[in-house]
Amino acid sequence: MLKLAQKLKVEVEPALKIVRLDPQDPDHWALYPEFEKRVVEFTKEHSPEIPIDRLIMKLRQRWTVTPELAFYVLVTKGIQPICHLAAWLEEGWADPFVLIYEAKADIHETVRELMPMYVQILQTWIGGVNAALETRNLPQRVRYVEFWAEADAEVWKRYFKGIVEPYTTRSVMRFKV
Repeated sequence: MLKLAQKLKVEVEPALKIVRLDPQDPDHWALYPEFEKRVVEFTKEHSPEIPIDRLIMKLRQRWTVTPELAFYVLVTKGIQPICHLAAWLEEGWADPFVLIYEAKADIHETVRELMPMYVQILQTWIGGVNAALETRNLPQRVRYVEFWAEADAEVWKRYFKGIVEPYTTRSVMRFKV
């Protein structure tokens, strides 16, 4: 398995921290339940058709079995969680890509402030994944990030402006069958 035991923490201001959750860090085990709770609440609200028990199983499995392939971020202000981002590697057309499953901020003004740091630690993580693939002499590389968002893409584009520019957007619709 890829070995990426990176502890990525970025200080935004004394009371505001971005933490990429790492099961190898004992302090992060105390943060994980709040991260999971936030992901579950968001999923129940925006994707009620997703079986929560399977979501929880997948989140936990990714975090404990293949943590180098999961990108779980929790932002705290003091001790209060205020934002989270859940992403992981997926495979598309035989190449890995990063799927940002969800991102939520309780304080929307914080998103613009945090976006450069989110992008920085995401790029660092992707760089580590690609380096590990290269070390193993594998031809695959992470070449793109796909972001699933409940809000209109134009809203999110404003947050990314000047940091990274999406080269394409599309809508996803779900239908009951």
